[in-house]
Amino acid sequence: MQNVLSLDAKRHPVVPQGRGVRSVVNGVSLIWEAAPGLHAISMGVGIGRGAYDDPHGEAGLAHFCEHARVAQVNRMIGPAKARVLSVEAFTERNETYFVVCALKQDAAVLGEWLDAFLNPRPLDDAAIEQERAVLVEEVATLESSEISRIDDEFLKAAYGDERMWRPIGGRVADVAALAGANVHRAIADDNRRGKIAVALVGDLQPTGLLASVERTLGVLPRARETAAAAAADPMPTHGLAAGRAPIPTSLGVGYFMLGYPAFPRFDERRVSLYAMSLIFGEDEHSVLYKALRVDKALLYAVNSECHLFKDHGHLIIRGMVAYDKLERVMDHVFELAAAMPAIVQDRVVQDEARQALMRTLLMRLDDPRNRLMRLLKHEMWFDAYFDYEDDLDFIRGVTPQSLHEVTEAVLRSPPLICHGVANG
Repeated sequence: MQNVLSLDAKRHPVVPQGRGVRSVVNGVSLIWEAAPGLHAISMGVGIGRGAYDDPHGEAGLAHFCEHARVAQVNRMIGPAKARVLSVEAFTERNETYFVVCALKQDAAVLGEWLDAFLNPRPLDDAAIEQERAVLVEEVATLESSEISRIDDEFLKAAYGDERMWRPIGGRVADVAALAGANVHRAIADDNRRGKIAVALVGDLQPTGLLASVERTLGVLPRARETAAAAAADPMPTHGLAAGRAPIPTSLGVGYFMLGYPAFPRFDERRVSLYAMSLIFGEDEHSVLYKALRVDKALLYAVNSECHLFKDHGHLIIRGMVAYDKLERVMDHVFELAAAMPAIVQDRVVQDEARQALMRTLLMRLDDPRNRLMRLLKHEMWFDAYFDYEDDLDFIRGVTPQSLHEVTEAVLRSPPLICHGVANG
């Protein structure tokens, strides 16, 4: 069911049975998916630098580089060309992603953008200061968010390393102290030694973009040890300590996160876990939502989701309640968790969950950005390539027995709870 892609450096393309073609050019992974008929072409670049592996603990460096690189490239290609592109950048976990889109007739500008991105000119001091000011404001906004603090505490406790889960990576003072030299050194290290992946989705054949990207990658100065370093797995060790972490806040309601440890991303039971999360609390039709609405105004919002990574994962439930009703909500959640093995045996419940999964997956199948990020993240994080058609087969194969086994395995583990408590 799985299409496995080797991470060893090879110059000939590896063609999985499903979507996507992968090759390694000069130590850089290149993945592309032909999608004739689309008006736009999407290009993504993944850089193996994130909050977790900022060198020397320089908080915010990866995110600072993200801001600086986008500004840098815009200046290099000029405002007229920059206007025809849509550029998005974000840093999470161990990596930073850049997503760039253009209409098919502007495909050449995508090639120029990538060339400038990988062969940058230094930013002057004024440009560095401008980007620093933007970043300092962003960090200050995020760190003053009480909900962000609760999320951080949960994820830090669940995954063991605070930096793993701080997408911006640190205090305002740390970001303000970063110098332009830090940024230029980090970008040079990324291009020369870092793990880089480039992905393309769209009608590539008539544009010549694929050949242009291969030429750019072919002349990029790369260290000899790059290929070996790119295969290393930086994922930290999973260590969940069950318990409760109350976080003081001044919010008018109690925000909470509750997580049950689950199995790894490559486990085929993941689709049964998705189905169970839909049944448990994905939307207003879920069993959890209905149970919590027994008491009027008991709950403002609730949803459940699956965080599945290479070596570990969680079923996460989030919600907002009045402070004085938090304990009642927790009681409802635990009662429901105990009842879930019986609930998932209901054929109607199974069919509703399977239809919701199929509907969501088919919608994502036609979303170029979703397909682009799927290619990039599989390359940056996973040893196994999961095709959409594989997942459709898995969904069709969700059975009462598989749902029961997953429910027993996940909901019998001790959960971790983080929630707000009133100041004073």
